[in-house]
Amino acid sequence: MMQRFFILYFLLPIVTFFLMGCQPKLTYSYLMTHPAALEKQVMYCQRITDPDNTDCRTALRAMTDFMTLAREQQFDPERFGKKIMQAEEACVETRENMLQARQHYETVQNKQNIADVDKLKEYYHVAQRAYQIQREQVHILLAVVSLSSPE
Repeated sequence: MMQRFFILYFLLPIVTFFLMGCQPKLTYSYLMTHPAALEKQVMYCQRITDPDNTDCRTALRAMTDFMTLAREQQFDPERFGKKIMQAEEACVETRENMLQARQHYETVQNKQNIADVDKLKEYYHVAQRAYQIQREQVHILLAVVSLSSPE
């Protein structure tokens, strides 16, 4: 009896908490780079009746965008490949800008007035976000290609 009580009221909630904590947040970016999770979420959304569900709106938008990219890749694979290469080049460029901004910020951090340091810090954060966006774009394009490539 005590063991059953322990399992039901102590162990089960803890296990459930940790399992739920391990599930990734279903963001647009995550869904676009994980086609299997996108498909699963869209199938779930088709079964529920809440049209205002934020996760479902995100999933449906991601599915529309993903299918657009998939059609683009199927229609002209060479052009899509060039698009990936351009995105990768832009990713390298934004990464270099981010690293230069960080280096400049770290160099002058203790040598200049606070206003200049704050501007450089902000510039670094903007460059960092630009790099993250560009890297995400590359991952999305590669996820589209991965669906059509033989494994």
